[in-house]
Amino acid sequence: MCVNKESQIPFPVSMILKAMEDLKMSIKITEGKDIAKRQALLYIKEMQEKNILPIERAKMRIRISANQEILQAIKESLES
Repeated sequence: MCVNKESQIPFPVSMILKAMEDLKMSIKITEGKDIAKRQALLYIKEMQEKNILPIERAKMRIRISANQEILQAIKESLES
């Protein structure tokens, strides 16, 4: 997912597609899922360099649910 780097609000797909059209980009889906993801990452980088959109990849968030002992161990391992 890509977000506006100033407001951290996700861009609508239509806005990203419009920016891709402006740069004459298109993802070649016949090459496979991994190749399409690689292409998308390259296009994001190009949009950043050409200042088409103030775009960046969203930060990953995780939620952990466990008992106190396990949470304490996880917290300690993340801090080290």
